[in-house]
Amino acid sequence: MIVIEKKSLHVSRYRSILYVSDDKIVLLCSEATITIIGTQLKIAAMNQDEIKIEGLLLEIGFTYENRH
Repeated sequence: MIVIEKKSLHVSRYRSILYVSDDKIVLLCSEATITIIGTQLKIAAMNQDEIKIEGLLLEIGFTYENRH
């Protein structure tokens, strides 16, 4: 599940963090890779199953895996 607020993003059931910088964060989830583009991005909180990202969110993209 993904909850988007004005300056934060909550993602549950993510698998791992693939990339982190001030302007881009990439998360691996069970069926997709989520790319968050923005400014002053940071991981505000996380546990095994949920992550909260804060900053000015400009773009959120999803890349779905091809499963045959």
